[in-house]
Parts: sequence; structure tokens; C-alpha cells
Amino acid sequence: MTNPVTSIKEATMNIQQFQDILVAGNSGTPAHTRFSAFKNWYYDPVLDAFGPGKFIGYQGTTVSNYKGNGAGKETKRALAAFFVPLDKRSALYPRLLAKLVRVSKLVGQEIGQKFHTTGGIFVPKDYLAAVWNRDGGFDERDEDEQGIAGRTDIGETEKRQLVMARRGQGKFKDNVTLNETRCRITGIGDLQHLRASHIKPWKRCNDTERLHGCNGLLLAPHIDHLFDRGFISFKDNGDLLVSKRLDATVLAAWGILFPKNCGKFKPDQKVFLRHHREWFLKRQIAI
Repeated sequence: MTNPVTSIKEATMNIQQFQDILVAGNSGTPAHTRFSAFKNWYYDPVLDAFGPGKFIGYQGTTVSNYKGNGAGKETKRALAAFFVPLDKRSALYPRLLAKLVRVSKLVGQEIGQKFHTTGGIFVPKDYLAAVWNRDGGFDERDEDEQGIAGRTDIGETEKRQLVMARRGQGKFKDNVTLNETRCRITGIGDLQHLRASHIKPWKRCNDTERLHGCNGLLLAPHIDHLFDRGFISFKDNGDLLVSKRLDATVLAAWGILFPKNCGKFKPDQKVFLRHHREWFLKRQIAI
């Protein structure tokens, strides 16, 4: 039997694995066929993704070695070191539940009865989750996805592409990989640990721009958070720009060197970067 996870890093890597499996669309995997049997769901606010405890609670979980076995109590006990159950009376619970339901519909599955009776949603108990809450990271993407779901001018395939693009995955991520190979700041090149982040802010884009390969950067989840919220940007020559709203201790804790040059951009990327810098500069008003 595989050993339970011993760090939140192992758990979040497995959450990313689970998301990648769902995005891939292979409905024959155990992750798909056992979807309704999962009882406890764990949410990572940095990845903006869910993973079931019996999948993410073991070290080195992959789509090839996951067989759907293992003890739920064992994984729940291991994950309790890093996650706490979300009170169903909290204002956040219905938002995350709605997000989880949308994930299930996206893959053509349903949330099982075990979840509704004895299961629940778990969130990280560290400081990052609280920061994300205050910054409003849950609401904005939820509202965008709800807006896409309600559109009548495009088909279901286009809706799926746009939803996945808002999450930094799917066709948009594939397009971005034609121009980018690694995170500009961390240097990580493993695509399963990177998100495609829109350069021109999502709300200012039309549908073509939202899928355009030059309107994105491959960024590690915590760097995507900073870029998507306007805490950092880039000059055309690749120099990193850091907002005065960002506490310097965050840069230090995440090992982000500043000043830093992050490499040259292509001409079409520079066009989108001008939009991001314009938005970035407008956000320099003190909180």
C-alpha cells in the first residue's frame, strides 16, 4: 500500500494531478468512474482546484497507479495535519460547493450522496488560505464561469474552452506552450505544475483574446496569483515590476529575487503586456 502524504506540498501536487486527469477528458480513468463515490473533497486556493481525499492522500499518486483503493480514514488522518473542515454555516461554503458542482458537471459526473451525508469540503489551515480569502480570489473566477455558463451565443464546446481558459488550462494552455516553456520567475518547466495566466486581464478580453497563445504566460500557481491580482507585471525588456501593495516579506518567503529580468517577450506578447501594465499601474493606489 502506498504511504500517506507527509506534507501539504505532496497533497497539492496530487490535487494538480487530479485536475489534470479531469481536464484530459479520459472518462475511463478510476478518477472519473469513482467520482460520485468520493466523500471528502480538499480545496487548494492557489491552484483553484479540488481533489478527493482518497486520491490526494497518498504519496506519488498518478493516473496510472491509482486503483481507487485505500482507507478513507487513513488519508483523512494524514491530511488533517494540513487541512481543516469548512463549516457548512460559513459564507464560503456555498461558494466552494457551487464550484465543486460545476467541476462535476464539467466531467459529466455527480457529487455522491456520501459527500452530502457524512463528507465535506476541506481547506488549508495555513495563512495563505486566509490571504486568498481577503483578496477575493474565490468570487471573481466563480462569477466569470457563471457568466460563461449563462451565455446563449456560443455552444457547449466553446463554453468548456473558455471555462478551462479562465482556470489557466485546456486549449488556452496548449496555445501558450507554443510561446512559453517554463515559469518566467521560478524556472519550473514541468507543465503539470504550471498554470497559463492571461496577460491582458480576463475581463478586458474578447473571446479570441482569451484563447490567444500570445496572451498568456506559464506561471507557477503562487506566481500566477501575484500576476493575476496585479501584484507584479513585466516591462517589455523582461524586467520584473513589483507593486507597492505587495508586502516584501511575501517576495522573501517565496524566494522571488528583485530586481530581476525574466527574459525577452515576442512582439505580440508585448502588445498584451501593455494592457497588463496599464491595469497594474492603476492598482498602485494604497489600500
